[in-house]
Amino acid sequence: SMSYNIMVIAEGRPQQLGLIPILRYYVEHQRNVVLRRTKFDLNNNKKRAHILEGYSLILGNIDEVIAIIKGSRTRTEAKEGLISRFELSDKQADAILDLKLANITKLEIDKVNTELVEINKKIREFEKIVNSKAEQLKVVKQEILELRNKYRVKRLTTIVDTFDNFDSTQLAVTNNAGDKRGYVVCGVKGDIKLVGNVQFLNNPGRTKPKKIQDMIKCQVFTDPSKQSFAFTDLGNCIKLDLSQMVEVRPGEDGAMPNAVASQLDTKEKFIKVLILTPEDENKNLVFYTQNGMIKKTQVSEYFINRQVFEAITLKDDDKVINVELEDESKGVLEIASNGYCLVYMPTEVNPTGRRTAGVAGMKLDKNSRVICAKQIILDDIENIPVGEVLFVCKTGYAKRAYGYEINLTKRANKGTEMIRVDNNEEIIYSDIVTNAFDVAIADENGNVNVVNSEDIGIDRHVRRKGQALAIALNAVYAIKQDSEV
Repeated sequence: SMSYNIMVIAEGRPQQLGLIPILRYYVEHQRNVVLRRTKFDLNNNKKRAHILEGYSLILGNIDEVIAIIKGSRTRTEAKEGLISRFELSDKQADAILDLKLANITKLEIDKVNTELVEINKKIREFEKIVNSKAEQLKVVKQEILELRNKYRVKRLTTIVDTFDNFDSTQLAVTNNAGDKRGYVVCGVKGDIKLVGNVQFLNNPGRTKPKKIQDMIKCQVFTDPSKQSFAFTDLGNCIKLDLSQMVEVRPGEDGAMPNAVASQLDTKEKFIKVLILTPEDENKNLVFYTQNGMIKKTQVSEYFINRQVFEAITLKDDDKVINVELEDESKGVLEIASNGYCLVYMPTEVNPTGRRTAGVAGMKLDKNSRVICAKQIILDDIENIPVGEVLFVCKTGYAKRAYGYEINLTKRANKGTEMIRVDNNEEIIYSDIVTNAFDVAIADENGNVNVVNSEDIGIDRHVRRKGQALAIALNAVYAIKQDSEV
């Protein structure tokens, strides 16, 4: 606990106040802000309504108005003629004289009448607020709730009505984030864990994994000031509570979604962790699924008052494979397990609500699925992918193919065949290569080996599966070792 003095200027003089008087002054200040703002809006809307009423008086007699203006020698004479004939005010007459001929079509007349109805409705609402202190307080309450919802964090203090019979020992066992910080790591098996900053950076398995627990799908650095969002393959989102996460060693297993939120499916897996801030609210999140669906939703829809919620609506046999923030300067690459690649622009996909399924991104053959979907850099001139496409097969074959051989097309297409696989083969990993990176490959016995993308040859022949990698026989997991911090 700690003691402090709250010194403020209240009612024009310095005062020492307690928490409750401070809150009363704050609420009263906010009420005055609402009152002044509403009076300002009311005045502006009344001015606009006055002009629109003038328009509505003359637009039905526009020929007569034009005749009065044409028959006048000066603007002053035309203004006086309009005021005399239609009983207008000075401001209404000036607005009519400034009216462009293009604005006297039937469509514009309808717009004037519609706007006048809407403004009169606003005026009634503003007058109701100005004339009622209770209505002003309702607006204050609504705006404070909006702030709470926008910047929602768990309360770090305990509020009680009285100290009578209050057990202070409960504060000692309260588990809060404090100065806890580190890396939230999403592993290849679909688990997440919190690893301390120093331990993570000094872990040799981060760059050269020796076991499956070292294989990293993604990681983000977090602290109590940041909010981490963890997305699952079954379309759910968990706002991670740092205070409830136990820090573990880098090589240990993490927690599956069901262990973090018991209401989730026991087979559910984490696929991505992102740090989202209020500054990201106007951006879009892009979701990709293994059945070729793509969805864009504004980030603001994920700042809700729930710890666990649905992020995307999926069909029973579908799964999310990637989530990322939209970058409209890039193209979308989707790679299917049958060796087809499709590139299209993200602007083809319109944003939809949080609880929607999205639209078709890639057209798939029977028994094939999307294994890689992400935004990629396109050449500024020819709009073709920059770099090579890397494929790793379950039987240990791997190759790279030139990205420029994939044509930019529309979504909901099959794409270009880049590698041909037979019925006994399966592509378990694919990605775009712009800068060399390590690929960690684990076999069915849990042995992990690493191969650099530059050591995998380029083969332009579609019918060939590339070179054999002896280390990758019966591969179960293969992933770009995301070791960047």
